[in-house]
Amino acid sequence: MHKQQIERRKEDYYGVVGDLTFESVVSVEAEGYTAIRTGGDSITLDLSHVGLCSSAAVALLLSWLRYARARQKTLLFSGLPASLLAMIRRAELESIITVQQA
Repeated sequence: MHKQQIERRKEDYYGVVGDLTFESVVSVEAEGYTAIRTGGDSITLDLSHVGLCSSAAVALLLSWLRYARARQKTLLFSGLPASLLAMIRRAELESIITVQQA
């Protein structure tokens, strides 16, 4: 996958598209902030169209969570790639990063 972006799919539901690696997270981080800022009280980011993931993806999700919490919003994640979910589990972050089940 080449371009990373956030796509609005329906109200307060956005899709994250592309790779989430050290080279790419900076370009998509600001788009996530915009989705959170302009969205409602509860926002879902669907990561089912994410390709490669590195530990930078975990840092990105935490950054988005901090941003949402500072604005008193709930941020949920769905469709996490297995590799990203495994990193979250290894880091014991399941209680912080809320993953919406399908």
